Amino acid sequence: MKYLIIFSFSFTFCLSGLQGQTHFDFTVTDTEGNVHSLYQHYLDNGKTVVLKLFFVGCPPCNEIAKDFQAKYVEWGEGQHDVQFMEVTTLSGDDDNDVKGYKAKHGITFPSISAQGGAIDVSNEYKSGFFGTYWGTPSFAVIAPDGQTDYGAVPLSALDDIIAATGAEKPGTQQGTNITIDISWSKDQPGDINSLSVILQSINGGTSYDLMALTNGTLQFDYPSEQIPELVDPSIIIDYTENNNITKGVTASDITVLRKHILGITPFTESSKVLAADVNGDNKVSSIDIITLRKVILGFDLIFPNDVRSYVPESNRIGLQQDPGAEIVIPVKMIKMGDLN
Repeated sequence: MKYLIIFSFSFTFCLSGLQGQTHFDFTVTDTEGNVHSLYQHYLDNGKTVVLKLFFVGCPPCNEIAKDFQAKYVEWGEGQHDVQFMEVTTLSGDDDNDVKGYKAKHGITFPSISAQGGAIDVSNEYKSGFFGTYWGTPSFAVIAPDGQTDYGAVPLSALDDIIAATGAEKPGTQQGTNITIDISWSKDQPGDINSLSVILQSINGGTSYDLMALTNGTLQFDYPSEQIPELVDPSIIIDYTENNNITKGVTASDITVLRKHILGITPFTESSKVLAADVNGDNKVSSIDIITLRKVILGFDLIFPNDVRSYVPESNRIGLQQDPGAEIVIPVKMIKMGDLN
């Protein structure tokens, strides 16, 4: 057993009352209705869990709330080696109370109210299961094997305690140098300012605007300080401009499309099939001929169903990691309606 006195936030914190105690299992429901089982969802999957004891009206809890949220972001927002969570210690803190607390401080990690089972968890700490109960705010850092450090420590001390469980902060490992190479069909460059390139986990969560982060060069290191390691990351491509739809589109494209539909000269390239679906119904038919004719004659100024002037050949590309390597990811932008 060891003790450490640290002064911060104008009040005193003490390190763990008990180090190395195996944590009890629990299942709780957060304020958004999501169920969290300590071992099944986290520890058994190799994740470290940082558990904060708090209550909505606790002054020091409110004082550190935004900094604790920032720490959650530093450690990958639950999508890397660590998940953060907080449980109230007061039976009067219901879902609405905790939601208000979260909104006030911009908290995005799971928060558990009395309605979600927080009291059963916090009562174990109050009972002395981990030795001295340090009140709020206090933290338990639970390693994947269940071994636990519990105490009331400053946030600056959490990094070392978390790292001691074997967890790595995103961006500390060697990254992959990635270049996204954008090409435009038939050398018809679109408006680069209308191009959206986003990096995001397949499970959602925080998205990273690669156009903004790279000043449009689309060259970046992954993971890095700017972009933490994500679970199954994908590059999501979108093109927002749909005004210049007649560029490269002529009556001869209607002839080519008609021959495809009649089976005289069917398309052999997937990009041609994509470019032919100008009405956005995920198939190529005579309706697309009618749509092209209206556009060429100037009856329609945009394609229907929010079809843009350019679309990526693939709008979601899985990002592969190869630490230390340089990877080029080709992205072909297809001009819709241009079939020659």
